[in-house]
Amino acid sequence: MLYRLSIFLEPIDAARKKHPVNNLEVLTLGYKVPWPVDIVISSECQKIYNQVFLLLLQIKWAKYSLDTLRFSDFTDVAKKLEGAPAEDVQLSEPVNQQIHRMCLLRVKLMHFVNSLHNYITTRILHSTGLEFQHQVQEAKDLDQLIKIHYRYLATIHDRCLLREKVSFVKEAIMKVLNLILIFSDRWQAGAWKIESIDKMESDFKNCHMFLVTILNKAVCRGSFPHLESLALSLMAGFEQC
Repeated sequence: MLYRLSIFLEPIDAARKKHPVNNLEVLTLGYKVPWPVDIVISSECQKIYNQVFLLLLQIKWAKYSLDTLRFSDFTDVAKKLEGAPAEDVQLSEPVNQQIHRMCLLRVKLMHFVNSLHNYITTRILHSTGLEFQHQVQEAKDLDQLIKIHYRYLATIHDRCLLREKVSFVKEAIMKVLNLILIFSDRWQAGAWKIESIDKMESDFKNCHMFLVTILNKAVCRGSFPHLESLALSLMAGFEQC
């Protein structure tokens, strides 16, 4: 019921503005769970749900930012650059070459965010959700139901890479999502230089390589079998870089 749902917004501090993807951290959802359901879904449980919700929202924002970019955005940029003084043009790559590099980088970023989005929504939330529903139907008492719910939360919290133990993996993912938002802004504004393209390509390649290496090692050890699909997908994209 919607009247039980609340949305809380905190002020955005200056530090977050440097990393656009962190701006969503000011958003928190609250739900007034009625008794006796609140015995199962406690306030601590809602904190975990909010963490998963925030991660999914950040991924979807990055995905939307790339999906809505249009090649027509380059039309005015190309005309402006072609009309620039000859001495300025000689110092840079041809306009078409710059646009080509931006388009290639967009495809690579789209592959990354789509792989991550599919992993979270399909491999984790959907599959784990089906298992949870089946277990709930077989629960025989309240204590068992509480244990099943806590186990479900622990599973999605772990598999969404939200544990403190793997915070370095999440940090690398956040760097890529932040890069995507910056890339999208520069694409739409036509505000890029050769140096900025070089940096975006380099930053993405480094984060991508780091994630592929870490995830492959985790899968080979057999400790995180659920990461195999994400590792394979990112590896396929890395081979194209």
